[in-house]
Amino acid sequence: MSVAVTHLAFVSMLFATGASQGAQRWAHDLVVLDDAADFLGAAASSAYRAQVDEVAPLRLSVGPQDPDPHADRRWREEVAGRFDRAPTSDELSSWYVSPPLRPVAGFEQLLLSWNIDCPAQAGVCVELRVRESDERDWTPWLYVGDWGTSLPAPLALERERGRQLESQTGPKCVAADGAKIDVDFFTSERTWSAAQLRIRAMASGDQLNRSVIVRRVALCFSRRTDEPAPSFTLTKEAIRRIDVPFRSQKTERPEIAGRICSPTSVAMALAYRGLEVDTLAAAERIFDSAHDIYGNWTRAIQGAYSFGAPGYLARFSDWNEVARHIADGTPLVISIAAKEGELDGAPYPKTAGHLLVLCGFDEKGDVHVNDPAASTPQSGQLVYRRDQLERVWMARGGTSYVILAPRKD
Repeated sequence: MSVAVTHLAFVSMLFATGASQGAQRWAHDLVVLDDAADFLGAAASSAYRAQVDEVAPLRLSVGPQDPDPHADRRWREEVAGRFDRAPTSDELSSWYVSPPLRPVAGFEQLLLSWNIDCPAQAGVCVELRVRESDERDWTPWLYVGDWGTSLPAPLALERERGRQLESQTGPKCVAADGAKIDVDFFTSERTWSAAQLRIRAMASGDQLNRSVIVRRVALCFSRRTDEPAPSFTLTKEAIRRIDVPFRSQKTERPEIAGRICSPTSVAMALAYRGLEVDTLAAAERIFDSAHDIYGNWTRAIQGAYSFGAPGYLARFSDWNEVARHIADGTPLVISIAAKEGELDGAPYPKTAGHLLVLCGFDEKGDVHVNDPAASTPQSGQLVYRRDQLERVWMARGGTSYVILAPRKD
């Protein structure tokens, strides 16, 4: 059973229980775009060579020629004339800009993830910009990530109403105006009110009539909070260990075995979803060569999707919400960091960053996990104290991969 996702709904998740005194509290708002109405955004989006329909739901035409010369006209009609300019780069084959997306009470961090069908010799680049209020200017576009083999070049020149926002040349922009992309997520010391995403696609070669299909984009907004914490009520449906097949990251090549907790956890989640993917194959596809890491969160979600399992990045700070996922049969791949003595029974004394699979709850409300740092199922299928996991996971952001069942169509 997969998790139901509300279109453009804001799901507020507050920090739970008082067990971790002094730990940072967070509130999270999740926004998911996964149908045509979401991407059109009440006629507030804009695009070039892009179409929306019930099947795609967002289709970006790519290739050396436009396979549908009327696509931009139809979009103009659908979104009430929002087209006001053409692309500023000859390399740009297609693009989409979302409507402004606003969480309930502002945000300081933002996770962006996507499920995109990208054909051979094509690629996409995903960017983000933010602003503090409707009266303030947007920041320049910040590069978040990409996917595919033919990637759009950095679009350094961006004009709007005659105003130049970025320079003509230079590398991908990842920081501006007190905001930055820290490898795979947006972070700032300031509070922002709105965000927009931009997806650009292009292709090489001489094939025509190809499309990049955007199935889902998810944005998880986060802010620090002092709001009261909800109490945790463990339901009988959540008292279970979901049968996620165990895998150890230590079985792979010694030179990478200590670095592949993320793809190993993804491979476990895929196996649970009925998709048998070799751990090394998952690692190779998810690998972020720009940062030389296997733990890029956005690439993990898109990598899982490329193997057949849709999903999204989310953050959790309410154990009741976690329990609902477990009751629905949805394990979570979670990102933790633990100092020495913070996580009893773990197969490591401490970790600056690690991913594992959260599989359920026992009768006391403690947490079943598959920890890939262990060598065997006997040593890796563990129960961690919930209060300790709250500190090393939720208080550090609560980042999770939510990997769903394969699409049936």
